[in-house]
Amino acid sequence: MDVFKDIVGQNKAVSFLENILEHGTASHAYLFTGPDGVGKRTAAISVAAALNCAHDGCGSCPVCVKIRNGAHPDVESIRPAGNSLKIDQIRGIGQSIGLRPFEGARKVYIIEDAHLMTVEAANALLKNLEEPPPYVAFILTAPGADSLLPTIQSRCQEVVFRAVPPRFIQTLLLAEGAAADEAEIAMALSGGSVGKAKRILLGGASGDLRTMILDRAVEIGEGNIIDVFAAKDALALLVKEKDKGEGLSVETEALVILGSWYRDLIVLRETSDVSLLINKDREPQLAQAAERISSDKAAAALDILTRAGAALRTNANKDLVFEEALLAVNSALPTAARLEG
Repeated sequence: MDVFKDIVGQNKAVSFLENILEHGTASHAYLFTGPDGVGKRTAAISVAAALNCAHDGCGSCPVCVKIRNGAHPDVESIRPAGNSLKIDQIRGIGQSIGLRPFEGARKVYIIEDAHLMTVEAANALLKNLEEPPPYVAFILTAPGADSLLPTIQSRCQEVVFRAVPPRFIQTLLLAEGAAADEAEIAMALSGGSVGKAKRILLGGASGDLRTMILDRAVEIGEGNIIDVFAAKDALALLVKEKDKGEGLSVETEALVILGSWYRDLIVLRETSDVSLLINKDREPQLAQAAERISSDKAAAALDILTRAGAALRTNANKDLVFEEALLAVNSALPTAARLEG
């Protein structure tokens, strides 16, 4: 089905979806699980198009185009309002679910980041999942099934989307004309997300974020509190400018990028092999920092950032989690850095 042509590196998930659509055996509710930015949202929109397309999911007819552009009256995408999906957003489904499709064959509700539903919202959704009309389909997206209430899980068929293998991403970027060194950096920081790798490569929000974080890495890890808050404020400005449609948390990306800095410090101290660095273009700065920061301290910073990243995958306050992570890293490193310097 051409409607799935833009999804790369997810052959198993796509094959499953194509099979059920071709045989008309689609369930009333699916849960697409996997890391951010690996195609869950694109796949949900593609399924909605295939369910309503009169040409076997062609991807190019007026129906498919309207659904892809978010302009079809029978396909509704519901995203978190702030840090959570609230009950009022889910109540809207209950108010419209009884109305038959306006233009298409199926009404499709796509609930993004379903793990961010409040308990009240999840219970409201459960009522709609129990006995929906035959013309209704639900598609939920989340990092993993265990991030949802068991009662929600049991009423959805899970489709797993996996991180795309790094070398697959690198090959794709090279085929699209990327320089070898830039493709390698984008691949290493992508976290298995083709979309994120492309944004880093093109210098969009992710690329700007990487530059800002790495430019301030020393300030964040070895500076004073004023430096840390200056870095946080700079990030906040970038968050406001970022396209919210990318489906990735800027704070999460920032923690991954900063984590790559400390990972590279450990590599330099333990192996001195610059070929193993993620941020090869920052080798001089890394070499200077590696002279001051021990492997143990770098590992402690990396652990702080990893735990903060896990917290961001819940409905925790992103701004607060990010701030606390920066402060924790800053407090973990200065003493060792200055004594060793």
